[in-house]
Amino acid sequence: MSKSALEAKLELAGPDLVKTAIARAKAGDSASLRMCLDRLLPLAEKALDLKDLPKIESIEDIVPAIGFVTRAVAEGRIKPSEGTALVSLINALRQAHETVEMSERLKVIEARLEGSVGLPEGPGAGMGLQ
Repeated sequence: MSKSALEAKLELAGPDLVKTAIARAKAGDSASLRMCLDRLLPLAEKALDLKDLPKIESIEDIVPAIGFVTRAVAEGRIKPSEGTALVSLINALRQAHETVEMSERLKVIEARLEGSVGLPEGPGAGMGLQ
């Protein structure tokens, strides 16, 4: 049976499956209850209050920010999944900071190389490595 045929059958059976899962959850079936709640709770997800998260203005601010998130998870103020999402965002910010820093360093190196007249030849030439 093809994937599209299976999807069509599942779509037809969907309403009955949902009714069955809800009925079982109401009857105390913990697996059905967990499945239903897992589907409902993300819909009601609220924004996290991050006013106490340390500002991240440089690479040096990354470790304290991740430490803050780790403590918040450990203390039960946020869910582990929320902590994981926050750390992913912090890591994206770290990568952005690193990219900007590398770009600035490259500009300085290029400016120094452009300012050099008659670059020396050989390994490490023009970089003070001779």
